[in-house]
Amino acid sequence: PIEHAEALLPAADLLSRDPDQESFLRAMNTMMGYLSERIDERLKSPKDDFISYLLESRLDGKPLTKLQVLGTTSNVMFGGLDTVVGSMQFYMNFLARSPSHRKQLLENPGSTGEAVEELLRRFPIANFGRVADVDINEADYGVPIRAGDLVLLPSTLANLDERRFADPLTVDFNRTDKKHLSFGTGIHRCLGVHLARLELRVMLEEWLPLIPEFRIRQGEEVGTLSGRINSMTYLPLAWN
Repeated sequence: PIEHAEALLPAADLLSRDPDQESFLRAMNTMMGYLSERIDERLKSPKDDFISYLLESRLDGKPLTKLQVLGTTSNVMFGGLDTVVGSMQFYMNFLARSPSHRKQLLENPGSTGEAVEELLRRFPIANFGRVADVDINEADYGVPIRAGDLVLLPSTLANLDERRFADPLTVDFNRTDKKHLSFGTGIHRCLGVHLARLELRVMLEEWLPLIPEFRIRQGEEVGTLSGRINSMTYLPLAWN
């Protein structure tokens, strides 16, 4: 419910942007506690909603456990609270510095969807945690990786691979190959991919006609942070 957002967003912000592990755990407890309460409510009084649907579902003929429902709902909630905000930050930072790209979007608003795909490719925010299946030679990557090791893989590495994308650091709204890994791939592909694209497109379509000229405030620098997702801690936009 939208009325719960004010209480949940600070925890979402900590989960994404605060490197302190104690803060992360407190925020995680807040979020999981909130979801656990909602699940208990639906167990007592089912409604026509996602949590109730999960509680009534079967896996291999058996009802889902509360822990399975908690895991699924937390994945959906975390993905919906902050990842699109992180993307918006990078897009606005870029557009604030590139009048030519703003002009392209204003003169051809029908191309906004294609522009979003290129911005997704150029500014991915997800970093994927995976477990290595096999040993990898130290000479190949500079560090030894053993089977069972946890690794964090930035999607940026694939999206900026010059073997796939010509001049990969350049944002080209007319680029024909926009197939990227910003939403993951395979069984781990983002469940909210279509909603995310819609939100990003609407943001640009609504903002640019109202505020076509904007910039980074003179004398200030943006603050960035990497981790589970890439995000900005400070984005000082200014306009007349």
